[in-house]
Amino acid sequence: MKRYTKFLILFGIVILVILTAYISAWLKVYNLGKQYMRLAMKMESQGKLIKALEGYEEYNDEKSKYVDYAGYVTISVMFDTSTSFPKPKIVVIARKKVFKILSCLPVANLESYFRMIMRKEHPYKYYILAELINRFKQKGNLQKEDFYTRIFEELGGKRRDIDRYYTQIHSSLESM
Repeated sequence: MKRYTKFLILFGIVILVILTAYISAWLKVYNLGKQYMRLAMKMESQGKLIKALEGYEEYNDEKSKYVDYAGYVTISVMFDTSTSFPKPKIVVIARKKVFKILSCLPVANLESYFRMIMRKEHPYKYYILAELINRFKQKGNLQKEDFYTRIFEELGGKRRDIDRYYTQIHSSLESM
């Protein structure tokens, strides 16, 4: 009986240590996300939409070095692992902000943004392409529509999914 009690106490302590470490790490990421969200919203309010999406680097006099600040894209995927729970509201808000900006960026800026991220792993690559494809479709520019559709497919997307990505962007705007 004594061994069993010692085992339970030891097991409880191990679980408590793991839980404390998890909560501590989660809170650290959450607070960092809140800080980044404030900065991304500031960039958005100043009309610096690409910086709001991707973040930026700035020299910090106090630290005497350059510091990276994340944007909405990074915030929206901060808790995207299956072991990260609960998912805080800032993640959902950041994702909606990404969609809002993608839907309102002028076409030239959207094309520049796509060129900037196209060689990177980027969680919104297909969404950006779907937005571009639909914008050119609406304008009747078949050449650009076909161009971006080919890129969409070359990156592994299926033509039938273009409307789904586009719809996800615009349906999330209705709930803002």
